[in-house]
Amino acid sequence: MNETEIRERLRDAVGEAHYPAALKSKVEARLREPEAEAHPRLVGLVAAVLAVIIVGSLVFIRLQSSTGFLPAAHPVRPSGAPTVAPNGTPQSIGRLPVEDLAVANLSQAADAVSTPDLLQTSSGRAVRLVGAYADTARIVLILRSLPAGQPIVQISDDSGPINSGYSEANGVIGDLVVSYMQPPHAGADGVAHLNVTVSSFVQGPPFPPAVGSTNSGVWSFSVSLKIQAAIPLTLSPTLTSVGSWKVTVEKFELTPSVVHLRAVVDGPSSIDVNQNAFTLLDDAGNAINVAGASFVPKGGQNATQVDMSWGRVARATTYRLQVKNGGATYTSGPASFAAPPTPASSPSAKGGKGQALTPLDFPAAAESLNFGDAMSGHISTGRPQSCGAGSGGSGELFSFATYFQINQVWYWLSFSTDPTAQQYHGPGTYSVKASLAPVSPLGPTEPTFLGTALLVITSDSGLHEGNVNGTLHWTDDQKQTVTVGGKWTCMPGRELGPA
Repeated sequence: MNETEIRERLRDAVGEAHYPAALKSKVEARLREPEAEAHPRLVGLVAAVLAVIIVGSLVFIRLQSSTGFLPAAHPVRPSGAPTVAPNGTPQSIGRLPVEDLAVANLSQAADAVSTPDLLQTSSGRAVRLVGAYADTARIVLILRSLPAGQPIVQISDDSGPINSGYSEANGVIGDLVVSYMQPPHAGADGVAHLNVTVSSFVQGPPFPPAVGSTNSGVWSFSVSLKIQAAIPLTLSPTLTSVGSWKVTVEKFELTPSVVHLRAVVDGPSSIDVNQNAFTLLDDAGNAINVAGASFVPKGGQNATQVDMSWGRVARATTYRLQVKNGGATYTSGPASFAAPPTPASSPSAKGGKGQALTPLDFPAAAESLNFGDAMSGHISTGRPQSCGAGSGGSGELFSFATYFQINQVWYWLSFSTDPTAQQYHGPGTYSVKASLAPVSPLGPTEPTFLGTALLVITSDSGLHEGNVNGTLHWTDDQKQTVTVGGKWTCMPGRELGPA
């Protein structure tokens, strides 16, 4: 019995669910093992027993998830700078919001991102380091804190402070991506040891004229990162000049996350050298978005150090560099490399064969839900992932969960009755557990907001519908809340459960 047959039997019994990635990998690993020499009947008996165990395990997980089981909140670390060893693994992908990966230009390198998950509290504000990444071109940090604000960040390694400029971009609610246009230095053990200190958060524009308040404190973290290697790319013909510019290419390389160019341009004033002169083209000749750019005078007014990165494009196998100076243009031939690994699923596309289900794999449903406080907005459409009543180990329950978008960012919202407190007995009003989570390439992450709500169920046959009203609290700071209220609907189906 293979994995497909197991899933089909399970789906017929209890519906589809998002199962732990580790369980799938264990099943796949077991199926890939060569057959051992043994008596055919014995092999058949063992296979049957294994199938029963696996199906039983999946059913147990499905029913447990249906009872409103939620992952434990993040533990609070001791005071002082938390430390974590290198830890970028495929298993970490499920903890990283897709939106964070996208704005960090890490969608193609998700399995190389470390998820240290370190928490520090100072001056009444909680700050969590949820992601970190380094390669030969840059350093990326993903910070989580509310209320929203612009952090002032200092970073150093074993060789001292890293003084390059950095950019900031908002990810999911509460998350901020900080990117440095400089790689770290490796220590004696070949690993970069970073010390990160956040000294303040500015509510309002971070640069003069400043508006709003500043929340000062000390939030310190220590993290060790493997520096991801790069593949050199060849520019053909060799880039030595463009019009009157003399160009010395120091690096043109492909890291797991970006295409990186470092060069020195001699001839023009440094003010004339900017990112508009440099373009990277993909296989189809489309310009690729710039991930970062730095232009610094070097050795005189007529020399400029150019440092630029472009985000890698999914499934691209060639890139072309184009440089323009006045009426002169240089365009390289295709710089090719081995095909990259298949990227993790995006919630904005349907999952392919062998990939995790994405929000678009679930049918759309009409919703009318309003959000307030830390998350503000209204949704009129959702993608329900759980819908209806079912039985668990503690009795009858009802569950409604849906994927939805606010400001084009995917989230997951769940309401589930607690059979240990109140058995589900049909349409009515129930006090339910509520959770809100960003969406990773593998499905919902651990909830970032938890709380309770009043769930009114007016119909639980055919089209399920009702109303909900509740308040959820941020897991790192109970003072930060999200309110939700309005009408919900869902239609039970093959992909949804319980049903």
